[in-house]
Amino acid sequence: MELIKEEIVFQWKIIEVVQQTVKIGDKELLREIARRSPWVRLIICDEYKILLTKEFRREINADDYRLPWGKVFDTLKEYNEHRNDTEKYSLLAAKRECEEETGLVPSDISLYYISKVWTTVERDLHYYVIKHVSRHDEW
Repeated sequence: MELIKEEIVFQWKIIEVVQQTVKIGDKELLREIARRSPWVRLIICDEYKILLTKEFRREINADDYRLPWGKVFDTLKEYNEHRNDTEKYSLLAAKRECEEETGLVPSDISLYYISKVWTTVERDLHYYVIKHVSRHDEW
């Protein structure tokens, strides 16, 4: 698939709607996608366990267990300004989200995988593995 043209037709704070003209083989097609800035997911582990957070979710009216996660950028404007440095900012976000979501301070953190989501919603998920953490009260 070759991108011929792209136009942002609507933009909110964290998501934008984009119309793209793409070429697939001999055909030119118009497609519409929603684009979000990237997020981080944290795999905080030791030899035998992976840490999950428990959070009440209104949409299911129950507690939900998941990997700690969060936004890399607060706005699309911020994302677009730093698009070429996404990995640098995702590492900073992973450290920040680890502390905010769990109260733990990461000291051994590495990028594991970037999941590219390219269907009707474009959003990258940066997965980080954290093998060593400390608590604030251990300082």
